[in-house]
Amino acid sequence: NAQHSKRLVHGIESRSMPTSFGLLRFMPTERVDGFLRGHLYMNSLEYFAQLEGDALRSDPNEGAHYARQIKEISIKEEGGNYVPIGGIINPIVFRPREPSGINVFCLYVLSSPDGFPIAPKNFNFGESCVVLTDPQEFLNRVERSLFPEGRKLHCDRVQYVERTTYNGPLGPFRKLDDHKYQQEFRLAVSGGDGSVFELEIGDIRDICDFGPTADINKRLRVN
Repeated sequence: NAQHSKRLVHGIESRSMPTSFGLLRFMPTERVDGFLRGHLYMNSLEYFAQLEGDALRSDPNEGAHYARQIKEISIKEEGGNYVPIGGIINPIVFRPREPSGINVFCLYVLSSPDGFPIAPKNFNFGESCVVLTDPQEFLNRVERSLFPEGRKLHCDRVQYVERTTYNGPLGPFRKLDDHKYQQEFRLAVSGGDGSVFELEIGDIRDICDFGPTADINKRLRVN
């Protein structure tokens, strides 16, 4: 049986993560060398919430902490009757007043039987795909590199919840299912100031393989 661990980020307990899993990163070819050299570029949660003109990466609900389904909103008339107000788009999403201080690095996770075959929409992230052949060692190197920075790492797969029915907490590891096809595994680094965070973890060519994104479903075998 796979061992499991649980983590907390912003008061939300992430799902247990099996030790047997695969991680991939889709990217433009010109960025492959930088990644293989161990350069991780992490935007803040708020960056993705404010991003415009990029349907693939933009998520206006990123950084939200709660979702609530509303049946009706009505306003009281002078005569005392309540009249429904139309145009409600569920869920109503609440977010903290202060920035989260969290930077994220996102990968695609394979954990049989989830995430395979890979939905072609993911191929729009870039024409090259890097496969981490030793995901745990990758995470170990990230954690060791973060220690001198004085920042804390939380990592897990994202749980996607039904947009039309879900009421409850959201967070870095719990999102509405608009982007479920992305099957995200996230590295969330807390303690930031809202700006980009760049981390150098050292060369990772020894734990990577890469090739054309278009061939990835043919090259992978998930048992």
